[in-house]
Amino acid sequence: MVAKIANPKNKLSNLAQGGRAVPIDQVLSEIFEPDKVTQVKDKIHKASIAITSYYEHQFPSLADVGLDIGIDRSGNPYLIEINVRDQRYSFLAAGEGDVFQNTYRLPLEYAKGLMEGMVTRASTTTSTAQSSMSVSPVQGAADTGNRPDRSQISSTSIN
Repeated sequence: MVAKIANPKNKLSNLAQGGRAVPIDQVLSEIFEPDKVTQVKDKIHKASIAITSYYEHQFPSLADVGLDIGIDRSGNPYLIEINVRDQRYSFLAAGEGDVFQNTYRLPLEYAKGLMEGMVTRASTTTSTAQSSMSVSPVQGAADTGNRPDRSQISSTSIN
């Protein structure tokens, strides 16, 4: 997972507009205690799997997506958008070279497995979703843990 940091001048987190990509642990460890970091990442992971599983059933040909997920100050994840043509370079920009490589390798392995009849869609959803998601932290969300309004979620245009 990658955290996108918004450009302070324009409040946009996409790389083309001056946003930065950093490893998720770097950002979460600045916000939460170590045990809470693990809990937040687990919540993001579970939400990502639930979202991709739902969309997989709605759109059977969908195989590779990027998720923009915001978190509030309590660490609760909120879906911002789903990108079916994600930009994997945020992983590379964050120094996550292995994950970047996997974002290309895993969908191809998945397709090969489908063609060879070795896997089913359900058995590979987890690995595909894990390799292609990123997180954009919520800035200024209320401490109450309530769903932040749209103005409290940092905007982002890539996975």
